[in-house]
Amino acid sequence: MPPAVFQFGDCSINIAQRELLRGGERVNLSPIVFDCIAYLIQHRDRAVGRDELVAAVWGKASVSDAVMGKTILTARRAIGDTAEEQRFLRTVPRFGYQWGAPTRTGTEAAPTEPVAAKVAAAQTGDLASQAAAATAAAAAAPAEVPTGRRRLILAVAGLILLLAAGAAAWREWVARPVAVPASISAPAPTAPMDGVAVVLPVEVAAAPDEGWLRLGLMDLMATRLRASGLAVLSSDAVVRLVPADSARDVAIANVRAATQHSHVIAALVRHS
Repeated sequence: MPPAVFQFGDCSINIAQRELLRGGERVNLSPIVFDCIAYLIQHRDRAVGRDELVAAVWGKASVSDAVMGKTILTARRAIGDTAEEQRFLRTVPRFGYQWGAPTRTGTEAAPTEPVAAKVAAAQTGDLASQAAAATAAAAAAPAEVPTGRRRLILAVAGLILLLAAGAAAWREWVARPVAVPASISAPAPTAPMDGVAVVLPVEVAAAPDEGWLRLGLMDLMATRLRASGLAVLSSDAVVRLVPADSARDVAIANVRAATQHSHVIAALVRHS
């Protein structure tokens, strides 16, 4: 199983819990920004192309430069990076991005405790301490203290103990795993698709900055075929079936494993 927790600088990111901590404080992120950081850090051994990142995070053929720029800017701010320094998230000109920070993974990064559990534990400890102090004060009160005041002290101590017990019970209830009925614990396997046309990402024999054509032309051809009345597998589904930079025979094999009696369109474009 790939590691789910990564640490870099004063930050740590927990993929399974979808949590980013910076200086021990949780950073609120939109799902797109979190997925962008997570994908780059999980593929930090290489540069990630722009169209690969778009397909993996947005699940579509392309997004505008403005949307991509805003997402990367927000991601950098969240981890304490800037476009000038690029200590963690490096821009690869005319290609994409690469994670460039020293990163610790696996057992080197301790999993983070849920924030709610931390707060509840702190509150429970505070309440218990207050109750103990109030009880001790009542016991140590001199005999000449009026009876009414002594009763008030004891009542406050009892109330604090009750709150402490309630907080402890609430924390145990929150941490309790939720039982999922067996009938809905796992989705039913999807049956292979039959008799559809599948347009693979287009192989582009051109400059690196024209790599965006591979998904854009794929989506264009699929739209034209669909308009002519053919059943065509959606571009999003194709992107999920065919990892970026897959060889043509590997891409066709992946498609054949998920479809039956399908027509596969594998195109090549070059300058002419």
